[in-house]
Amino acid sequence: MTCTAFKEGPDTGNAAQTIWVDTFVPPIAARVNKNLVGANLSNSDIIHLMDICPFETVANVDGHLSQFCSLFKEDEWDSFEYYQTLGKWYGYTNGSPLGPTQGVGFVNELIARLTGQPVVDTTSTNSTLDGSRKSFPLDSILYADFSHDNDMSGVFGALGLYNATEPLSNTTKASPKQSGGYAASWVVPFAARMYVEKMQCGGIEEEFVRVLINDRVIPLQNCDVDTLGRCTLSKYVDSLSFAREGGHWDLCYE
Repeated sequence: MTCTAFKEGPDTGNAAQTIWVDTFVPPIAARVNKNLVGANLSNSDIIHLMDICPFETVANVDGHLSQFCSLFKEDEWDSFEYYQTLGKWYGYTNGSPLGPTQGVGFVNELIARLTGQPVVDTTSTNSTLDGSRKSFPLDSILYADFSHDNDMSGVFGALGLYNATEPLSNTTKASPKQSGGYAASWVVPFAARMYVEKMQCGGIEEEFVRVLINDRVIPLQNCDVDTLGRCTLSKYVDSLSFAREGGHWDLCYE
């Protein structure tokens, strides 16, 4: 099941990116066009050229950096990173009215796995698959899921991992540290990973939960997190009220 209002609604990520592109790309386009007489590359053409750098690099079997990368300066790459950050933030996570709601189903499945209880969800999950212990076991030691960076962004929003991040400016660049740890390169780079750890510590009866994004421990919120980034399982589940209440799924079909 998909959220129609999200799928067919305005592209808020692209809208935020467009304003930032008009801010940082024109000087780059002027320099490139000066050296490529007659090319008349547009702002969007420059973004496409910058896109080639990471994609050609990751596709190189020898791990060589694409020559397209050297066309641009370090501060221009910082601005390009922020361009990607705006797209994820306003397109799929906290900056999107329905972005975090797209991750609610996964979070409710996560709660089921953490607690060993059946999935309670009326949003995007498949009740037939989730209702079968064969297709959705609840007694495994390790679970592995695979998805797309946009879907992961929605999950992070539903988990509330970056609720402390203030709305991002689309006219002034902010570093990952200035934005509360949120940046596309920190959160959803190529091969992005989220680890949700459930652990039992000696002498303590209740289990703990800790979340890592690309090896960074994320400070959990609203669950009395300790100095190691952990919350007790019960308080962590309680903190996920957004997902447990279905997010804004009721707005998906208005």
